[in-house]
Amino acid sequence: MPLFDESGSAGAVRPEIAADGDRFPDPARLTRHATGARRHGHYPRFVDPPIPILLVTGPPASGKTFVAGVLADRLRLPLIEKDAIKETLYDSLGTGDGVWSQQLGRATFALIYWAVEVQLKARQPVIVEANFAAGDARPAFRSLNERCPFKPLEFHCTAPDDVLLARYAARAGARHRGHVDMQRTSEIASAVSAGHYRPVRLSSEDAIVIDTTSFDDLDLDALLDAARTHLASVHGEQRRER
Repeated sequence: MPLFDESGSAGAVRPEIAADGDRFPDPARLTRHATGARRHGHYPRFVDPPIPILLVTGPPASGKTFVAGVLADRLRLPLIEKDAIKETLYDSLGTGDGVWSQQLGRATFALIYWAVEVQLKARQPVIVEANFAAGDARPAFRSLNERCPFKPLEFHCTAPDDVLLARYAARAGARHRGHVDMQRTSEIASAVSAGHYRPVRLSSEDAIVIDTTSFDDLDLDALLDAARTHLASVHGEQRRER
């Protein structure tokens, strides 16, 4: 006898079948059964491998934007770039003095961590470029890693202090006016000399230190090979039981 009559009316369901617990098990019973089975180890639970990310770090004027741009272009990966975010905030909220620039800087880093988390939740490798202060970045990234496991490879750009400060002063007129670079020269000089922008070192692996004193001498192919090896090694990991 069909469950439905010729009209297809839901009211034609045979009550003796609809009430049959063997034919139509209670969803609540199924949920309790599955939960109990997992609790007692009857069903394996799997953990996805961490997502690879590339960090490009270093002090201001160390060539981070250039290196990150090459990696993003050649590897076809999304790039989260600090100045691009901060300059968008300047355009939206307006420019001001050095204090205002620092306030937008804090907002920029908050948006960086948010954007990285969005990429990780989508299981998307990503490149992140910023002049991270190691003392602030480590706890922020570790907290993020607890929510969305990732495996970092850090490229740390650097150059002698005098080279960095000369570049910083030379580019001041060419950058977005919101950065107020000329007002912050002494502040940046103190931070650079104090080692404020040292490698973040989120993993046990040492950062790949890139001396950008001469951009003509950079071995970009070696950097790309290191990035590809990192991406391939993580992607090669399999889901494992927990």
